[in-house]
Amino acid sequence: MYNTSTPQHRWVVLALWALSVLPWFWSTTHLDIARDLVHANAIAQGQFIGRGPIIGGLFYLAPYWFYAVALPLIFGLGWLAGLLWIAVLAGLKFPLAYHYFNRQGNPRAGLIACCLLFWLGWVQHQWLVPTHTVMAPAAALALLLVFTHLAEQMTRWKMTLAGAFFGLCFHAHPTILPMGVLVFWSLHQHNLSWGPYLQRLLGFALAALLVVTPILFLSQSGEVTYTPSTFMAYLSGLEVWQLLQKVPLVFQEIFWGEFGYLTKVNPTADVWVFDALRWLLVLAILLLGYMVLRHGTVVWQRQKHLLLTWLVMVAFVFVIREQVTFYMIWAASTVLVVLLASVLSQARFKPTVCFIMGFSVLHWLLLALLLVHHQHQGSTHFDFARMYGFSQDNRSATPVYMISAGDRDAIARLNCAADQPVIHGALLNNLVFDYQGGERLHCPAQKPRLAGTQGSRHLTFLPVAMATTLGLTAGTRIGGIQYQPSQPLYPPEPIAIGTDFQTYLPRNDWLDQSSEHSLAVSLTCQQLLVVHHAFHFLAPMPEVVVQQDQIAVAPLAFNANTRVYGCESEAANPFELVVTLRGRGVPNMDVTVLDRP
Repeated sequence: MYNTSTPQHRWVVLALWALSVLPWFWSTTHLDIARDLVHANAIAQGQFIGRGPIIGGLFYLAPYWFYAVALPLIFGLGWLAGLLWIAVLAGLKFPLAYHYFNRQGNPRAGLIACCLLFWLGWVQHQWLVPTHTVMAPAAALALLLVFTHLAEQMTRWKMTLAGAFFGLCFHAHPTILPMGVLVFWSLHQHNLSWGPYLQRLLGFALAALLVVTPILFLSQSGEVTYTPSTFMAYLSGLEVWQLLQKVPLVFQEIFWGEFGYLTKVNPTADVWVFDALRWLLVLAILLLGYMVLRHGTVVWQRQKHLLLTWLVMVAFVFVIREQVTFYMIWAASTVLVVLLASVLSQARFKPTVCFIMGFSVLHWLLLALLLVHHQHQGSTHFDFARMYGFSQDNRSATPVYMISAGDRDAIARLNCAADQPVIHGALLNNLVFDYQGGERLHCPAQKPRLAGTQGSRHLTFLPVAMATTLGLTAGTRIGGIQYQPSQPLYPPEPIAIGTDFQTYLPRNDWLDQSSEHSLAVSLTCQQLLVVHHAFHFLAPMPEVVVQQDQIAVAPLAFNANTRVYGCESEAANPFELVVTLRGRGVPNMDVTVLDRP
């Protein structure tokens, strides 16, 4: 083992680690991370949680992650502290990457790897959608260190402990599993006879299974049951051509993914910035390819075991699931970072290497600043259709507005007030898909009121960008959304959520039932009609037909789950609109009237 690090190197690594934590102040709290924080808060309140995160709707992991996230909440800190704690844990990848190379006497490669970790593998989404998967890079690097140590020093107890640690790392994400092939590389370094070889291998496997075993029991309880036949049926239907089609897509997303995603959800914003970054990205990829061709041969000869491991991990990603989601490439991308850093370190600190390192960090920083800016303006959102599976980008757009943890806390306090409002409009989506987590923290006995005509105080939320387009300047703003008083029209009853946060996704009985509902609305030109769909992620928006004198009326503003109607001139004032809602999930629609200045 070598230790050639310098204080300057350590400060650089710490600075990169701290820089990676900053965007987490603007992390959002819905879907998986909301589930994690709700469970962590329950643990902090003394409840026992026996099931962990769910994987692909098939099986539950053990609850280790929830207990790790609960630590700051146990000490009475809020959700933002919980998010920052996750950021610190996820940032362990930086010192681990540096230490991996430093112990081999190559600290330059460690610094290069720390920079490349900002680039590869949809890094922005590690803070935009934080959950247990953000630990996959750190887990992959920790396993590289463990297997390297076993290759140098191996005992039966060390192999057993390594197996237990491998089982724990599996809980970051199952795509870690192929890294187990490195155990054979570690054993091969010691020229063991068959007896000791099998003893050590068996100890490793049994320890790993002991840590993973809770999954087998937890997965057979509740609504979700893992059946091997489901996976085998999927594998039996795979065709070679299907797998080959995924290959260029996965590599495209490793190098281009988050950039391509952000240009799609912000197609007209900051065009010159995106154009400049696009050309710099092309240049960086070309230079990276040149360095691999020039210096790769020597590295591949020394790191054949890592190259083989990476190929197995990529193949595993291809076959394990029909959709290749962005977080499924994080572990494999981390091993790729190690290989690329080994290549680039052969050139020392020549201008090409410095450019690639600098670009990796600055490219990440600029995109993070743009995301935070548009989050504050309410002009961007999560498009789960594009994020969910880049191997098939043909789903309809399904946005959820980006609300930071701090803004979500302010909304929770609004919902926990003595004169509790009834929520309408764009915020419904966030409250449905974050399991009302903020309210569970501040007022667990008082659930938010989601739509419906009951109650005396009704607030309709719209994204700031849409509200600005409509000239709604009098609303109260929280982050990228704003609200103002409204008059509810439909549905008469609050929107119900039938499934609690412990299972997969929130849903209700209306999602699978088709129906039709019509209502006549009398408006003036000082009013707007807002039609919104609250369950966009699980079902497309029902058909919305708005007519005036049997002539279809176009919305003044719209997005994938909101339509806003009104008069364009005062020629007909007042006027009457007939609204027809048709399709699946009509009772999950929300119709309100706003006053406009």
